[in-house]
Amino acid sequence: MPETPTPEADRVEPLLLDVPTAVRRSGLNRSRIYEAIGSGALHSIRIGRRRMIPERSLVDWIESLIADAA
Repeated sequence: MPETPTPEADRVEPLLLDVPTAVRRSGLNRSRIYEAIGSGALHSIRIGRRRMIPERSLVDWIESLIADAA
């Protein structure tokens, strides 16, 4: 008999994060996120008036910060 999916299994994480979500997910402050966007270190796009960050870009940027710190 197939397993019944749990609510966690049905949850879909967004591919694009707004800045407040990127702040919560990264643990960094809003200014640091905008500095990274401004310098080109963190890729983002504008959709209407919202600044959106691809989730993969946020992960890649954080991984580069860790690598640079090592």
